[in-house]
Amino acid sequence: MKNNIITIDIEESILEVFKYKQYEKDETLQFQILKNKEIASLNGYKAEIFLKFPKNGVKSFVCEIEENIIKVLLKKDELIKNKKIPFEIVLTGNEQIVTTFRNFLII
Repeated sequence: MKNNIITIDIEESILEVFKYKQYEKDETLQFQILKNKEIASLNGYKAEIFLKFPKNGVKSFVCEIEENIIKVLLKKDELIKNKKIPFEIVLTGNEQIVTTFRNFLII
């Protein structure tokens, strides 16, 4: 997957598994959040993603939010695991957790 935008609708419970190529170059994960099939405004929000790696445990990454797209850079060494990696995105606003999203990456 090359910098594709992953769309998550917070009103639907359909989970899609996202695949990344092992040993790929650095990759930017990009997420667009929808609510009722409309792009959700992320102005004033902060995002963090937690990935649970099989041997290294949970690692957290602070995300950037640009034009309502959540972005996080994964380095090549984080893409060497050949596993199903659970992740959770946490959105915060006014220092409170607003919502979380859980899913999996296949590397």
